[in-house]
Amino acid sequence: MKKVIFLLILLLSPLLLMAQDPEVPADLSTLLSNLSHFVGSLAGLAGVVIFIAAILNTVLKIIKKWLKLLVALGVAIVLALLTNLLNFGLFSESTWLETVFWGVGLGVVAGGIFDIPTMKVIVDLILSIIKLKKPI
Repeated sequence: MKKVIFLLILLLSPLLLMAQDPEVPADLSTLLSNLSHFVGSLAGLAGVVIFIAAILNTVLKIIKKWLKLLVALGVAIVLALLTNLLNFGLFSESTWLETVFWGVGLGVVAGGIFDIPTMKVIVDLILSIIKLKKPI
């Protein structure tokens, strides 16, 4: 039961991360004037994408790197579209096409972060806590 509660808390944490409600920047000056909001929201979403993609990679037993990147890309696009559909978070005021482009960028960033050795250790540690993977 503790594993299920921990997994639910882990999966519901995006709601807290996406509750930051900045508008998507229209130009460079808007981005630089409100940089902490945009970076914080994208960083939070990238972290959520990493953990959801890691769970999917573990459950589906995906080993190849390009497939892991493709899973992260798919999760990021779906998560970005979901936030736009719910009119919640960073992509709430974006068009669908902008949201897909932001999702692709988010997926590439999350896939790149996932290959960092420290991040692999942190993800493996959390997955071993919820018993989806044996500890290394």
